[in-house]
Amino acid sequence: MAKVILSRLGKVQLKRLRSDIVLNSIFISDYENRYGIPTENVCDFFDGFMDYINEELHQTWGYSDSDLPYDKYWEKHIWDLDNPDKLWEYYMTIDWSYYENSLKHRYGDKGCE
Repeated sequence: MAKVILSRLGKVQLKRLRSDIVLNSIFISDYENRYGIPTENVCDFFDGFMDYINEELHQTWGYSDSDLPYDKYWEKHIWDLDNPDKLWEYYMTIDWSYYENSLKHRYGDKGCE
């Protein structure tokens, strides 16, 4: 299988990558994927995606972490935003040169895989 790089995925590959992982999992093994992209990188990427859709919840609905019903609201609506279009929208916001340099700093040369 050809080496796949996180920063060079197409929309279909990104959708498949999302289907491979357990979003918001605390277990690194839940980020293993068909493309062989290092689990740490995939975990970091999807942590960013969770932040992205969480921010959208804040902006769209006006809830904040300090609001008492926020946790129940979050659990109910966060999955409405977990969709291929929103994932692609997030993917397109990333400055990949910065992201890859950050991964290299954290994980060494394997960071950009």
